[in-house]
Amino acid sequence: MPIHKRQRDNAVHYTAVVRVVGQPVKSKTFRSHKDAKRWLDHEKGELAKGKKILESKARETTLGQMLPLYAEKVVAKRGRTSTSSRNSELSHVLQLAGTFLAERKVSEIDAEDIEAWLAQRRACTKKNGEAYADSTHGRALSVLASALNFSARELGIRSYRRINPCYGLDKGVRPAQSAVRQRNLREGEYAEFERQLALYQEGRFTDAYNFSIRCGLRRGELVLLNKAWINWEDGLVIYPITKTGRNERRPLTPSALAILRRIVPVPDGRFFPFPPDRITSVTRLLSERASIMLVARRYEGGKFATAIQLYLLVPQLKVEELAALRFDRIDWVEGVLKFDNPRSSTLRRREVQADVMAYVRGLAPANEKYYFVHTETDLKHALEYCTRQAGAIGTFCHHVIRAAVTTSMVKQNISGPIIGQFTGHRDERSRQRYTRLDPVDVARRFGALADSSLAELAAESRPSRTPPIGSALEEGSKPGSDLSNRETANGAVPP
Repeated sequence: MPIHKRQRDNAVHYTAVVRVVGQPVKSKTFRSHKDAKRWLDHEKGELAKGKKILESKARETTLGQMLPLYAEKVVAKRGRTSTSSRNSELSHVLQLAGTFLAERKVSEIDAEDIEAWLAQRRACTKKNGEAYADSTHGRALSVLASALNFSARELGIRSYRRINPCYGLDKGVRPAQSAVRQRNLREGEYAEFERQLALYQEGRFTDAYNFSIRCGLRRGELVLLNKAWINWEDGLVIYPITKTGRNERRPLTPSALAILRRIVPVPDGRFFPFPPDRITSVTRLLSERASIMLVARRYEGGKFATAIQLYLLVPQLKVEELAALRFDRIDWVEGVLKFDNPRSSTLRRREVQADVMAYVRGLAPANEKYYFVHTETDLKHALEYCTRQAGAIGTFCHHVIRAAVTTSMVKQNISGPIIGQFTGHRDERSRQRYTRLDPVDVARRFGALADSSLAELAAESRPSRTPPIGSALEEGSKPGSDLSNRETANGAVPP
């Protein structure tokens, strides 16, 4: 709702314009800016009370007319460092634009319309015939509630300021909330993850993750880290902008600083020039490999671990090719693995990356001809077993690495304010969300603390060996004795 300044008839005039959904609906011209602002404020108040404009244009505005404005003013500004959440919300907005809700007037949408819309969503299935998870419907409902709140503010709909129809749904209709993620790094999981990092793209991401596990930065903070923001003397990184929208000072450990010192930044000053979504995809891929390899190293003494690792490094490799890998059919210069082809007289070729060739070069052949002595059936069974058992371990995301750092600091009895400065969590509730103590570890720590406390209690409850009364009095009457000093200091009179 702007105020325009114009020169007319050798005088200055101020025109105040009231806009609804980006379109002017009322205007008035004044000789002073003060009068124009007073009138504009009055019209804003009337708009908020549901008068005048609501009787005309605002009440006729549909949700479909507001969705493009919501996408432009709200969705486009979400996610300063990542596009994944923004694109997800935009997809829900586009889906809403194709439903019957888009044709309904914003002022008339009620809980019954929301329930009918949810029923239509639940009736839809994926391309493979599976039903969508309730968490997906819950996310769509949250986007709709946000769009309706935005529309209410823009149109001045008083009823939405009191209650949004998305919030008045019955408990049985509302999508169930997704389970709270309590995932934490398991024992030996990050060590296996580091092995996969070293084998992936010649260790290109190793420094980024080793730095992350030592400082607990957010994913966006990691990829934006700039050399100009580092205070090397004090061991601080000063972020001009963060997730919270304000600049922050975050301490860095000496080991994290040592990693940064050996990295040569790119021309723009960044240490880790990767898109945030790239960090997400790498974490998902390598954590899946780490889960499979954790099982493979335990399965039958780990005799299939080397073969399974090579299979994970070359996704296009077939099981029968893996069992028939021969060291005399490898082109080390071109980086090609060759295999027998029953359908042709020429050998089948598999071009692989340099990191795969480096891994194969370090393998010791099982005999004079083949790298592995496993049969195709045994390898297939081992792969199926390890993949199935790895599902119980699962994958993790960069968020879990951050939680592992917080949990480790809690286990070391570091105070909450120091942890908050280190991780960027300002309140205790946020730190609790990132603390993932294992019940077994809690039981052990509780047992140790309880034994210590009970031992002190038992020591206090033991009867003390006191000397006879006479001797105690005699001893206490001597100058400089402990009893005499205590009684004198306490102001007590000996019996």
